[in-house]
Amino acid sequence: MDKKMIIVIAIAVLVGTVGWYFTRQLGTEQIISPVIVNSPQESSEASIPTESNEVLSSVGSSILENELEAVAEAVAKMQEKLINKPDLVVVYSTAAYDEEKILTELERLLPGTKIFGGNSGFGVITPGEYLWFPVAQRALAVMGIATPKITWGLGISSIEGISSREAAKEALLSAMKDSGKGEGVKPNLIIDNSTFWVQHEEALKGIADVVGADVPVYGAYSVDKGIVGDWRIFINGQVYQNGVALAAVYTDLKFASAREHGFEVTEKGGVATKVDKYRLYEIDGRPAAEVYNELIGGLLAKEVADPEHADLTKIRLTSGLNPLAKSIAVSGGEPFYVPALSVSIMPDKSMMLDVEVKEGDELRVLRGDWEILLNRLRTTPEKAMLDSGIKKEKIIFALNAYCCATHYVVPETERPKSPEIFQEAIGAAPYIGVCGCGIENYEPQIGNVYSSLGNGVLLFSSEEN
Repeated sequence: MDKKMIIVIAIAVLVGTVGWYFTRQLGTEQIISPVIVNSPQESSEASIPTESNEVLSSVGSSILENELEAVAEAVAKMQEKLINKPDLVVVYSTAAYDEEKILTELERLLPGTKIFGGNSGFGVITPGEYLWFPVAQRALAVMGIATPKITWGLGISSIEGISSREAAKEALLSAMKDSGKGEGVKPNLIIDNSTFWVQHEEALKGIADVVGADVPVYGAYSVDKGIVGDWRIFINGQVYQNGVALAAVYTDLKFASAREHGFEVTEKGGVATKVDKYRLYEIDGRPAAEVYNELIGGLLAKEVADPEHADLTKIRLTSGLNPLAKSIAVSGGEPFYVPALSVSIMPDKSMMLDVEVKEGDELRVLRGDWEILLNRLRTTPEKAMLDSGIKKEKIIFALNAYCCATHYVVPETERPKSPEIFQEAIGAAPYIGVCGCGIENYEPQIGNVYSSLGNGVLLFSSEEN
């Protein structure tokens, strides 16, 4: 090797080393390209049509910054597989987008199609794609569903000026009317896409006021990145910041939902002795935050000592591995535990939770392991299939909701495995996975219940009941 070549190589190495050093020293965030994994949708197996060619569904996505371009790209991808015009499009986007522009463009590109959408906090996953922050700065996903075997009705209501219970009743009555079935015909399923500040336990009561407590509800709330209040939900022609959006589903097709928290239930806990719904003042007669911090080994000592300057992210991520859960007695069986996200610690050492607690409720500390929490993407759909008898090869589409807080306790290198793990469980079916901590699901032993920090899934089969 001659001297000139040696000099060139030396200069290149030096420049690269200096660049690396300053990047590290300045803490410059390095955004990598969205993670794409092998997708079953690239094979001939994924073209849902099913064997009968009667049920069609497909997913498209985009990370483009401009709303109109992002919608156009996502819809174009969806339509590559979708043979018929969709009856319904489910859309989830990060809150950095303008939702009114998204809705307007969807209505322009898909006239006559019903649109059911909202925000997904840190991003979305779709077949073969991990589109979460910081891998993707913005993300949007659409799923088109075209089948005469499902009738959809959509309704939405703001909670401005009315209770969550009344808003849910209003939205459900609108959805039932929109279906064309008539207000007297109960849907087989209700899908809820409410925003974070909705009191979800009250919303479930509002739904029961209209159709009774036996109609299953599946839902995950819409939220932004960081829970700062910049979220939206929308259906055709209507966008709300705080409200309830419901889809009334009428079908003879088999469907199944499941929810898992995946935590170990410890012996540590206490009794809620002073509460105002979502604000937990005292556990065992002492300030709730002080007791909680002791129960989890002092992990939030700094935040409890100075609540006004507390790191909210630290509080929520600590809760993501060590949540409080209220215990619900089950006749003849083990208690049902409802995990709660610790949203914040207040100046008086009370705690804001996202699950309603009552005085006298028994509270337990749960303990999580990141591997178990990540693998809920496999175990939750497997549970749904086992409980319902739905076969993997018969699934035509799925929705998944994964808790943002529990996702971020997973090591950064492991998170992009999410699409692959979920797809292995459900086969070739299209799906959208969203970021939302709260899950509503029908539990046979207690009925419809809202809980936090879990994973929830809804599956539809091509087979009929």
